[in-house]
Amino acid sequence: MGCYDSFYGMVECPHCGAVNEIEFQTKELGQSMMSWSEGDPFVTSKLAMKFGTVSVYGGCNGEQCNEWQIKRDGYVSGFGRKIFADAVIEKGVFVGMTNVRKEE
Repeated sequence: MGCYDSFYGMVECPHCGAVNEIEFQTKELGQSMMSWSEGDPFVTSKLAMKFGTVSVYGGCNGEQCNEWQIKRDGYVSGFGRKIFADAVIEKGVFVGMTNVRKEE
């Protein structure tokens, strides 16, 4: 598994439509277990970004997604049904998620 960085954002699951705050992870940054919630200044020890996006992945644990996982795997994973998104950085602040999409 290794280290990663996390973004927490409110999104609508593209699988089931549930709206939840989801932890999205990435290994594209410093992998130093840093985390950002919407509105937090985006600061890392290895990267200066004022505007841009970071590719991230997370998981939905909504009721319908859990039922889908049980049907497919026989159990519900702690991570949830996989979804992808892009974390948006504007003026040096994490402002939210865009391009939320199903598992590819």
